[in-house]
Amino acid sequence: MNNLLKIVFRFPIWWYQFGPQLYLRLARNGVLALDRQLAVSLMIRLWLTPLFGDPNLVGHAIAIVFRTSRVIVGLLVILIAELLLLALFLFWLAMPFFVLSRFFLAVLFLISVIFIFYLNHYANRPERLLKYELDLKE
Repeated sequence: MNNLLKIVFRFPIWWYQFGPQLYLRLARNGVLALDRQLAVSLMIRLWLTPLFGDPNLVGHAIAIVFRTSRVIVGLLVILIAELLLLALFLFWLAMPFFVLSRFFLAVLFLISVIFIFYLNHYANRPERLLKYELDLKE
C-alpha cells in the first residue's frame, strides 16, 4: 500500500518534470535527424558553392536557385514538424487533466444513475403504490 501511494504521489513529478525533459530531448533529436535528412544546414553552408563543382556562371546560378529552393522547402517541413511537436507536447501536458476529468465525470454519472435507480425503486415500491391507489379512489 505504501508503494502504491508513492507511485500515485510521484506520478505528477515524473509527468511534469522528467517527462518534458525526455520529450524535449527526443524532439530536438528528431529535428536534428530531419535536418540531416533534408540537408538544410548543409545547403545554407554551401549556398554560394557552385553545383557539381562547375566554376562558371551557370553553375553558380543553378546552385543558388537549387539550394535556395531546398532551404525554403526544408525550413517549411521543419516548421510544420515543430508545430506538430508543439501540439503533441501541449497534449502531453493536458493529458492527466483530461483523463481525470473523464474519470470524475464517469464517477459522477455512475452516482447519478445509482441515485435515480434508488429513487425509482423507492417510488415504485408496492406498498406505496397501493397507498397511492387508495388515495385516488377516495
